[in-house]
Amino acid sequence: AIGHVSSFLQFKVVARLLKVSKSTQEAVYAGETVLVFPKEATDAAVIAMVRKFHNLKLVNLCGCFKVTDAGVQALAKHHPSLESVNLWCCYEVTDVGVQALAYPGLKSVNLACCYKVTDAGVQALAENCPGLESVNLAYCPEVTDAGVQALAKHHPSLELVNPASYFEVTDAGVIKLQRV
Repeated sequence: AIGHVSSFLQFKVVARLLKVSKSTQEAVYAGETVLVFPKEATDAAVIAMVRKFHNLKLVNLCGCFKVTDAGVQALAKHHPSLESVNLWCCYEVTDVGVQALAYPGLKSVNLACCYKVTDAGVQALAENCPGLESVNLAYCPEVTDAGVQALAKHHPSLELVNPASYFEVTDAGVIKLQRV
């Protein structure tokens, strides 16, 4: 099985090394498929591709600003064993999409610059993803202390990537993380 990818930087390096096709990059690593979508990807492209592949563990939608909750919901529906999702700069993704991903197998999620994600989406991840190891909520202006505290409560050893960039998280949220 694929080893845990602890950061999305490592994910991007692995994805680049395993380039296969022109637009959506597909790679097979240790028998598991990794999909990396181009920035121009839409919900239709995501829906078509996730139906085509089986056993996806890693999906990178980084910078796919046209992808909405519909694409993320299709991803979650067709790949409940997904372990890592990069939604960085998926501006149209909301709590609805994040809640669709909130299932037990998810280990790592990058929601940086997902401006429409709120504490409700983060709460769903905290409560429904027991194996969650890494979350990036940088530049998510609707995530507050409540979201970070929910993560801290349910995941004491969770790695929060780049917490200095959490706009609405105060010292109280950071202190809660340190006490858990």
